[in-house]
Amino acid sequence: IDLGGRIVQLHHFGHGNTPGDTVVYSPDAKAAWTGNMIFGTAIIPWAIEGKSGEYLKSVARMKQTLDIKTIVPGHGVITNGTMVDFSLTYLAAHIETVRDSLRKGHSLDETLALNPLEERFLPPKGSPLENIRPLTSGFHRWNIKKTYLELSD
Repeated sequence: IDLGGRIVQLHHFGHGNTPGDTVVYSPDAKAAWTGNMIFGTAIIPWAIEGKSGEYLKSVARMKQTLDIKTIVPGHGVITNGTMVDFSLTYLAAHIETVRDSLRKGHSLDETLALNPLEERFLPPKGSPLENIRPLTSGFHRWNIKKTYLELSD
């Protein structure tokens, strides 16, 4: 889309936080308005409708396609492109955690109890974002539940 001297692109990389996640990208600014596909600094992805595996693939496609320096998220503070890698790392680790739990024959309740959100994915203690640690832990529990139910079918 030509906005009169500024080009912006609309990208749909697949299912993310929801099936319709669309990213608005300004190539000259290397800025992406990601909505809830990528949250602000230190906030893990929330697979609100499940499909963590598809979410992972969508974020990977976004990384391969766009050169992102700045992210304007749907929630949280403006951040940089490293949140794409943070999101990819979390989603991959989260999916493998659930797969491992299923291989071991754990129930959903056992999987939730045995797999709290790792410290590396929580906002740092003492930081201005420390107060959202319970929120990110809640996102993680939701993600575990949705992924467990999908993978156990």
